[in-house]
This record gives sequence, structure tokens and C-alpha cells, in this order.
Amino acid sequence: MGKLTPSLVVETDALREAYAAFNRNDIPATVKALDPQIEWTEPAEFPGGGTYHGHAGVQAYLSQSRGNWAEGSSEPERFIVAGDKIIVFVHVRVRLKDSTEWHERRLADVFTFRNGKAIQMRAFADRRQALEWAGVKASDATDPLPKVCEYSWMEVKSEIIRADAASNCSFRWWFFSVGATRRYSSIS
Repeated sequence: MGKLTPSLVVETDALREAYAAFNRNDIPATVKALDPQIEWTEPAEFPGGGTYHGHAGVQAYLSQSRGNWAEGSSEPERFIVAGDKIIVFVHVRVRLKDSTEWHERRLADVFTFRNGKAIQMRAFADRRQALEWAGVKASDATDPLPKVCEYSWMEVKSEIIRADAASNCSFRWWFFSVGATRRYSSIS
């Protein structure tokens, strides 16, 4: 098998920047990675759940959603690249306005890319459903992975996994806050 190379790295970086922008309530910067005709779908059980279209629709939804926060964050924990999709495992921790109670949830967002921009985003309350919808076997997105080689990176905080169903391969990178480890692995 040939050497594996990163896929959708620029798009993954753009999503990382989008989550950071959302956390600082910079909604216009949050949508920079999105196609102007984006279709954005939140589950019905989420506050404001439904489908939103275009930058204006998504900005309105995100502004309303973020506007309910007194404080909190929506932190990406892992990025999984599968063909033209990036699955983002997200840890949300929020205290709403007029409340002292913190709410936490681990969920997944799946972005579909074309020509460097996200054309679709679909959120899932269940991470396994997100993987299934994106065509990734849960076993390909979890440890252990055989044949691992490690390389160093700096100043990144998440994990990227690439699952390639066509060649039955997967590889992953783990990124830590100061000095990171990049791990490649193939699954036979």
C-alpha cells in the first residue's frame, strides 16, 4: 500500500477556526468556511432544530443559539475525514442566561465539502449515527489502530482521522496543545 497523505487538511483547519469564532461569538467569521448556499440541519430535539439555508439563514440560527448563552463553549474534540465529509465530535458546555446550571453534551457535526467550502452540515445528538450517516464504521474511528508511526506537530488541539472506505484504510493524527503527535495507521 502506498504512503497515506492528509485529505481535507485546509478544510479541517477552516472548521477549527469556525468553532473558535463561534466560541468568541464572531458569527460572520464562523460561516467563512461555508458555501453561500449551505444547507444546515439541526435535529428537531435541539433548541431551534430545523434546516437553514445560505449564510443569512445559518448566521441567524447561530446568532439566536449563541445569544442564549451566558457563557460556555462548543469545543471540537476530534475531526474524522471520510471522503468529502468531515465529522466533528464536539463537546458543548454552556450556561444559559438567567441560569446558574451548566449543560453539557457530546455530539457530532458532519460537514460535506465541495470546492473547499462546506455545502452541507448535519448535526447529530448521537455520534455513532453521525459516523453511520457519513459512511464510516465506528470501529474505523476508534482505537486501537495497528501499524502506527508517529511524527511531531506543534500548537494544535484536536484529532483528525481519515477513513477511506475504497482502500479500506484509516489514518489519524492526535494534536495536543503544545507539541503534538501525528499518528498514521492503516487498517487491513
